[in-house]
Amino acid sequence: MEAEFINLTEENLAGEHLCCIIRSKKPHPGVEAKRQWLSERLREGHVFRKLKEKKGMVCPMEMVQVALLIALAIAVGLIFKTEVTEFVNKTFENLNG
Repeated sequence: MEAEFINLTEENLAGEHLCCIIRSKKPHPGVEAKRQWLSERLREGHVFRKLKEKKGMVCPMEMVQVALLIALAIAVGLIFKTEVTEFVNKTFENLNG
């Protein structure tokens, strides 16, 4: 599968989907702030490209975010293994009867 990219410009910025987490079609302050920031950077000469989304596909950015959360959870579990184990045991000890 070949990836297609879109160059973001001041002309197409308003119509492009910019945030995978926020699925609402209504304007969102965070997304609008992102559009404003990107617009200012474009005027400065920066170039922004985004991966074109296909209908029915998971947004690539969502996959990256999920992978980072899993890595973080694993790291926290490894670093605080003893503390996590003690917390879980203490929390659920009354369920054993």
